Amino acid sequence: MADPSAIRNRLATLRLPLLDLHRALLESERRLYELAHGRVTPHALLSLALKHEQFEWLLPLSGLIVRIDELLGDDAVPDEGDLGEIVAEVKARLTPSETGSFTEQRYHRAIQGDPGVLLAHRAVMQALPR
Repeated sequence: MADPSAIRNRLATLRLPLLDLHRALLESERRLYELAHGRVTPHALLSLALKHEQFEWLLPLSGLIVRIDELLGDDAVPDEGDLGEIVAEVKARLTPSETGSFTEQRYHRAIQGDPGVLLAHRAVMQALPR
């Protein structure tokens, strides 16, 4: 059994690139939204991210980051099973496909259309435990 502090370190190492990817994806979706609807304020973007169908595909990634934050909380004692679940979910959520599910297609489009998303995706993949 791995030491909980080692697992915390692995989770923390994964969390930062996931946050960067989430930011890049939000920014990418914001730019697309603004092309169709005009500029939005940061407050409006938050509301859109939580409620608008264009941003809905990003909610599971937001939830995954929250789950990591919970596992990194003071009272949490993460174990290898927790780490394995997180890694599996990251891999499942971050699988781009031109012909796959709606989320996979949106992710594919974002990676193909935004160099910032592509770089953030690579950073997450490199941060995954082997």
